[in-house]
Amino acid sequence: ALEMYEKALAIFMRDVGEMHADTATIICSMGSAYLNSKQTDKALEMHERALRIYREVLGENHPFTATAYHNVGDTTFAMEQMERSEEMYERALRIRLITIGRDHPDTAVSFSVLGNFQEKRGNLPRALELHQEALAAAAASMGEEACGRYHHDLALVYGAMGNNEQCLAHNERALALKRASMPANHISITASLSNLGVTHYKMHNFPAARACLQEAVDRMLADPDPSQHADKVASFRTKLAEMAELE
Repeated sequence: ALEMYEKALAIFMRDVGEMHADTATIICSMGSAYLNSKQTDKALEMHERALRIYREVLGENHPFTATAYHNVGDTTFAMEQMERSEEMYERALRIRLITIGRDHPDTAVSFSVLGNFQEKRGNLPRALELHQEALAAAAASMGEEACGRYHHDLALVYGAMGNNEQCLAHNERALALKRASMPANHISITASLSNLGVTHYKMHNFPAARACLQEAVDRMLADPDPSQHADKVASFRTKLAEMAELE
């Protein structure tokens, strides 16, 4: 992919020059390819270059500029430059609210990533607010059937807040939506099963917990690389054994 993008970039540089939105788009694609291959320094160089061009050619308040800020945020996040990453995501959100509005899939993503930042910092009320905004934006722009990941995020925040009832409700909704829209063996379904099982376990709903956790364990063991799930499988098997003793 990188070789193809490099050839395309050479053509655009020859025909329209550096300071052109189409050139920036090719550079942006190269940045994403570098990021996917874990070449974060090159990815950051490309995404910052694309951002400079978009700002010069299209202006600060343009959806493409917002995407460029978001891409720099993704890259600096991968480089563990958390403060800069959050700043880039915040700029992307501000521009998206101005240019494409609240009810748009890209705006939902911006709300979501910023909610994750606040959750990691322990600012759970703000995280909850941002994830609720993300869910509302996603539902309005894509329909409820596309909102499994957003219900999943809300469940995690409610769980961290100790609100098991809301955590359970959003976990159940996330699982139902993912089962309806994803391949049966998708890892995201396993994640929702795991979270749902743990929530039932905390609430002493042991039959439901046992069913969810056992299915999650079976799915993880069927993974092409089950070793990556070893710790979680061991934890869930301990919980399953504890519940069996209580019967």
